[in-house]
Amino acid sequence: MKNVVFFFLLVMSALSGHTYAAKPQQSENKLFDIEQAKSRGEQVFDLGIVEWQGYKNRRQSLFIPEGRNWIYMDMRSIATRDMSLELAIESSVQISSATVYIKDGTGSWQEMPVQVYKNNVQSAQLVLLRDQSLEIFLNVNAITDARLPINIMPSSQFFDWINQDLYYHGVALGGMVFLSFSVFLLFFASRQKSVILLFGYIATRTLLLSVLIGGSLTYYFPEATGLRGSDFPIFGALSAAFLTWFTMEFFSMRKQHYSLYVWMRWFAITLLFYIPCSLFLTINENYAISYGVHAATAMVLFVTGIHLVKRDVRLSRMFTLIIALQFLLGFVNLVFTYWGGMGTFKNDAFMYSAAFWLNGFLIIFLVSRQYYYQVKDRQEAQQQSLESIRQMKKAQEELMDLQQVTQAKLEARVEERTTDLNNALEALETLNRELEAKSTIDELSGLYNRRSYDEHIASEFRRAQRNASPLSVIIIDIDHFKNINDTYGHLVGDFCITWMADRLLKYLRRSADKGFRYGGEEFCMILPETDEEGAYAIANELRAGVEQAFLEVHGHRLKITVSCGVTTYHQHPNVRVEDIFATADKALYVAKQSGRNQVQAKSLYNIERT
Repeated sequence: MKNVVFFFLLVMSALSGHTYAAKPQQSENKLFDIEQAKSRGEQVFDLGIVEWQGYKNRRQSLFIPEGRNWIYMDMRSIATRDMSLELAIESSVQISSATVYIKDGTGSWQEMPVQVYKNNVQSAQLVLLRDQSLEIFLNVNAITDARLPINIMPSSQFFDWINQDLYYHGVALGGMVFLSFSVFLLFFASRQKSVILLFGYIATRTLLLSVLIGGSLTYYFPEATGLRGSDFPIFGALSAAFLTWFTMEFFSMRKQHYSLYVWMRWFAITLLFYIPCSLFLTINENYAISYGVHAATAMVLFVTGIHLVKRDVRLSRMFTLIIALQFLLGFVNLVFTYWGGMGTFKNDAFMYSAAFWLNGFLIIFLVSRQYYYQVKDRQEAQQQSLESIRQMKKAQEELMDLQQVTQAKLEARVEERTTDLNNALEALETLNRELEAKSTIDELSGLYNRRSYDEHIASEFRRAQRNASPLSVIIIDIDHFKNINDTYGHLVGDFCITWMADRLLKYLRRSADKGFRYGGEEFCMILPETDEEGAYAIANELRAGVEQAFLEVHGHRLKITVSCGVTTYHQHPNVRVEDIFATADKALYVAKQSGRNQVQAKSLYNIERT
């Protein structure tokens, strides 16, 4: 679109300075001397005597060369009444000026006014009296070689013909203007670039049709002589460029067929470059080149359509048929246009209008089919989306059902596994308790074992330090236990251990007091918050109780005695936890050495370490 605007400005600037020829000078009476006119190199056509019967049109077609031409005729009336006639010159695009002179009854020449009409016709009104003759000189200045149709008819018939022709022209142009306006409104509805390009094509075709049926720009701008004969190539090239750009946009060639797009873009640019060049060519040259442009455009678009058909592009077949039909109609127009000779339009409004209307309707039908397919594609896409949504919803429902079934099965399995796991955990907990008991309880005696002693003594030692309270330890050893094993056997020995453990438990009066089997026949008691006197008294009570009781097993009545070693920690300096047991063990050793069945106590002061 930017290129179109640029070339439009270029054409307007060129038109403002381009002229063909100066206005013809008024002829004097001496110019009507035929011999003098010939001596000046001017063409003189002598039509001789023309008899007028009063009811038949007289039509004469002359081929005139470029420059000033004189046409002479002597009209003689054989009608029964006076007649008002019109001398009409058709297809006056190639005529820069036309002047009509008549010789009145006095023998002097008189210039008759010439009227220009919208259908490319110039005429002068003549009055032919009954049984009289009228000499006529027609001075025509042609800007190029042209065929000049001259028509003489009664004034009433002439104006009927003019009015009817102008009516047909109005209908033809009105229809094209309506098409252009409809497409312009369609652009606001669709906002598609191809539609505004189609509007440009139909608008320029409307202007081209106006030129073909007679409404050239020289009628509307008579002073702009540079427009004479330039409107046909300008509008023809512009419409071809718009059609080419419309094709590129319609089929989205820039995105989908880029190499073809580049080639067609250069073709359209070439058409635009031809427009300013046409201002410097003759009318006949521009006519010939313009029809060549039409043929080249049709051929380029036809080849493009064939290429798109091979690639199975939507609407490419319809587009190719439309272009082929447009080329055929253009060829028919060319034949009719030059039927009477090069450069002569025949003013057949019906033929031109039908061709242009058909072309416009077909192009609009092509756009409407594209819009139909776009709507159809959108509807199919919506239907597919709805179907996809329906399928997705169905799949989701099936998935939810499956999830519910799976969830129920999973919950059942989880519940089953949870029950199994709880059972396993309970069994594990029981096992852990058993393991913990085995790791802390002596299996034979039921007392805490040596490992548990190490944990308890360390804990109670720290607590005694924090609270500044006494901590006493008693070590008990069964006297002569080896003799019992050797004499009565190990089963009796084991029973003796169990019996001794029962005696020991009776003297653990507080929950904090703990009893331990340290190993073999040795037992130990931890007495928190118990001083030396209290610990010694408990140890002595235990010794006395054991001494007074008898062990009866397997028919044997055995006398059992024990020796005890006692020590008490009461914030002694430099004492470690293992020093407490070592001191009590030394006290036990003293008791053993002193004759057994006794209690010995030893202080933690002056600890001897090895």
